[in-house]
Parts: sequence; structure tokens; C-alpha cells
Amino acid sequence: MSALTIGLVIALFAVLAAEFVNGWTDAPNAIATVVSTGVMTPRQAVLMAVVLNTVGAMAGTAVATTVGKGIVEPSALTLPSITATMVSIIAWGALAARLGIPVSKSHALLAGLAGAALAGGGWPALQWSGWQKVGVGLACSLGLGFGGAFLLGRLLVALAAKAPPANAKRTFDRLQMLSAAFMAFNHGLNDGQKFMGVFALTLLAGGAIPEFHISWWVIVVCALTMGIGTSFGGIGSSREGMIASLAEPAMIMIVRGKRGAGGASSPAPPPVPDSSLPTFPTFHVSLFRFRSCEQPRAQAVLTSGPFMLPTPA
Repeated sequence: MSALTIGLVIALFAVLAAEFVNGWTDAPNAIATVVSTGVMTPRQAVLMAVVLNTVGAMAGTAVATTVGKGIVEPSALTLPSITATMVSIIAWGALAARLGIPVSKSHALLAGLAGAALAGGGWPALQWSGWQKVGVGLACSLGLGFGGAFLLGRLLVALAAKAPPANAKRTFDRLQMLSAAFMAFNHGLNDGQKFMGVFALTLLAGGAIPEFHISWWVIVVCALTMGIGTSFGGIGSSREGMIASLAEPAMIMIVRGKRGAGGASSPAPPPVPDSSLPTFPTFHVSLFRFRSCEQPRAQAVLTSGPFMLPTPA
């Protein structure tokens, strides 16, 4: 086996390892609310997240194409630099998990690619048109996550204020399941595709393909890897008695779960899907009742933001 082939295998394995970690640490994001309020059991929620994460990852390639050839110049990356990028993502995620800091794998991936491209090709290696898309996505996720969750939460509280408790609970239980299912699918559709793009980029850098192209088998392998990671992360969290990943525990800790008389779960506003900063919508909804906000966890979410891009890079 040639050195190039060995390097290619190692780089592809590193990409899949990062994809696995992404599914493992992000598994509880979609299911935190439905489990913490008792709408679904942990096993039911984990199964839903695994299936819809996998299906979502197979539902398109637009994001994969942007990440694979629209963020940095492919020619500026080599197999060692791609491997280093994946290792930095895994190391940053492990460190954040150890410290209990919620971080975004999307930020880590894009920043890692940028750092590798800068090292290999300088500033011209960055494609600013792609980074404009990243900036738009970041701004919209924060703005829509905050404003949408806050306004929708206010509206739901006003509409449900005079509703009979039993009817309100039944309606919100169904809405929570629907929103959790959509978020799981959306996570696969967005985050799952990012590593598909890097996988295809690695094949190109290793000379396995003549031009950037995402084959069907790449989609299947990456989607299944994310699904397996999601199952391990979800099962591990449920065994610990909490639906919170090691790297992102703030999802259910920021807002304290409350139960009504007789153990009935109180309706909770559905989360706004956001693949970049999944904890922010929950934090924003908690602004209705400042006492329901866990201050240490909220501070961890806010203070981790400035480190998400430069640290992996």
C-alpha cells in the first residue's frame, strides 16, 4: 500500500470519526425538550433522532457542495492538513466536553478548514463568497433563534393561558414531538452534509477522484456514520439519566423543567431549529421567566461563543 493510499485512508477515517463525534454530541439537541417534559421516553426519542438524522443527511447535497468547494480553495488543502483539521475538531469537542462548554461543530469545522487553508495557501485560499454565506447563516440563526423563539413563546403562552389543562397538554405534546422530529431531520440535513463535503474534498486531495463530486456511496457512508454516532450519544445520555450530551449540556439545564399537579408536564414552547447554535433558542425562550434561567449554564453558552471559531483554526 503506497504512502498516498495510507494517508488517504487515515484522512477519510478522521473525517468519519469527526462525523461520528458530531452525531454523538448533538444527539440530545432535538430530543431534550420532549424527554425533559415527559412527552417521549428516552429510547423513543433516541430512535426518532437516529432515523431522522440519517434520513436528513441523505436528503440533499447543497450544503456539502458549499463546504467542500465553496469555503476554501480545494488546491490549498492536503491530506495531512485535512487530517489535522479533523483532529482539531475532535480535540476541541473533547476539551469542551470536559469543561462542560456548549460548542458548535459547524464553527469548528469551518474554522479548521480555514486554518488549514491559510497555512497552505495564505489569504487567497479563502473564498469570501462562501464565507458571506456563513456570516448570513450565523446572523440569521442568532436573530431568528432569539426573536422567533421569544415571540412564538409569548404567543403560545397567551393563547394557552385560558385553555383547559388537559387539552393544552395534549396539543403541546403533539407539537413538541413534531418540532423535535423536524429539528432532528434538519440537523442531519445541515450538519450531516458538512462532513460529506469534506469527505469528497479528501477524496479529491488524495487523487481518488478527478474533480469534486459527491457520490451516492459517500452520502450513505456519512449519513450512517452520523446515525450511529447519534445512537451512541443518545443511549449514553439516557443511561446517565439525562438527555444532554457531554459537549452541550446546556440544552436542558438552562431552562428548568417544571411539572404541574399530578406529575403532568407543563407545555413548553417548541425549539427553533438551529444547527449552528442549538442551545440559544432554548435560552431565549427562557427570557419569559428570568427565574427559570440557570445563570451558570447561560454564562457558559454566552462566553463560549468567542472561542468557537479561533480555537479550532
